[in-house]
Amino acid sequence: MLYNVDFSKPYWIISCYHVIGITSLFLNSLGIYLLIFQCKKLETFRFYLLTYLSMCFLTDIHMTLLMQLVPLCPFLSAYVVGILSEWFGVSLHYNLIILYSMIALQFEFLLLSFIQKHQAIARILKTHILPKFVFFIFYFICLVTPSIATTGFNLIRVQKEEQFRHIAEFYPEYLSNFQELSHFDYYIKNSMYVLVIAFMLIFLSLICLILTLTIMDIFRLMSVLKLHISAGTFKKHKDAIRSLIVQITTTILCVSPTSLMVVFVVLELRNAQFLISICLVLFTAHSSINIISLFLFFPPFREYASRYIPL
Repeated sequence: MLYNVDFSKPYWIISCYHVIGITSLFLNSLGIYLLIFQCKKLETFRFYLLTYLSMCFLTDIHMTLLMQLVPLCPFLSAYVVGILSEWFGVSLHYNLIILYSMIALQFEFLLLSFIQKHQAIARILKTHILPKFVFFIFYFICLVTPSIATTGFNLIRVQKEEQFRHIAEFYPEYLSNFQELSHFDYYIKNSMYVLVIAFMLIFLSLICLILTLTIMDIFRLMSVLKLHISAGTFKKHKDAIRSLIVQITTTILCVSPTSLMVVFVVLELRNAQFLISICLVLFTAHSSINIISLFLFFPPFREYASRYIPL
């Protein structure tokens, strides 16, 4: 079966990476500055937000500058043309390990921010306080996540000779195109691949479940907290929670298109490469959209913008 796969360098997606990368550099630098120097009312909680924003920023830099992924879907294959590959010869495989480790840490740091705010409220109300060992377990999981990602991807990768052998057997008409690529990897759909993907889905589902339960309990506790503290202190907690809700909303909106990538690959659509490229561009814009949303809906950022940006 012939697919509509373009093996040439797509300059449009590279240009999008560059524009998004430059925009992300400016917006995230401004966002980090505001969190450090203009959001002191949030006290130490702002450093949890800072950790999450920094990880989002690093992910953007990796995807738009260091990696620059070009998909070859509906094959489980892609190649990279970023600085790491062109200057240092880093393969797609190790670029993906770095990327998925960063994405996992993003979700973990966002979850940690919610848990910390939940516990700050819980300590005031003296209810639903988690034991300290829970936090040690969570920190340990954050530390080992990159190792888990590395192990998982190494299990599903086969040697380059085996990759070419599989292509020659099932897609001989594309063999010459793959042989011309320098920094690509081709993943074979086997039982180990299914096992690793299933583990990743379970891991993400668990994080989403904990996050959902935490958010629900935060709103329940906030309704009680309003009766126990001053209006000014309540506003401080409310602003912090609003910032988290804004960020989880933008995360869902930007990550959702990536779930479509799985559908496009499974269905083996003829134009899957173009559709997945659009999804990748939307995902790389995640942190920029996040900062813009904070300026629109997060009071400390909005107040700063109203002072210095004429409307």
